[in-house]
Amino acid sequence: MLKNTFCHIPGVGVKTEQNLWSSGIHTWEDYLRTLERSSSGGRKIRNWRDHIDRSIEHLSKADPNFFADYMPSNQHWRMFPEFQGSVAYVDIETTGLGNPGDYITTIALYDGKSI
Repeated sequence: MLKNTFCHIPGVGVKTEQNLWSSGIHTWEDYLRTLERSSSGGRKIRNWRDHIDRSIEHLSKADPNFFADYMPSNQHWRMFPEFQGSVAYVDIETTGLGNPGDYITTIALYDGKSI
């Protein structure tokens, strides 16, 4: 799943990512292949290519921190398949958003094997 994600690239949001998918670019490798056939090489394209190259390197090193640092926190779920054996997921449910009577109802921890 992570190789289908572009939202960890600075300047790429969910909408841009969806536009890439709609244009047939579904993976980092698709993007790099498209660049091989293209003669354009603007700054944004070079930056994206460099970030994808770094992404491939950090994924091969099993480094979730690289992706966590660049990916919006609401998109961290995209890292799950690749890193489920080395990271834990925490979910905290509350009755509200911080009013005096609100309280925590549930704290769940998933370590890739059990909740």
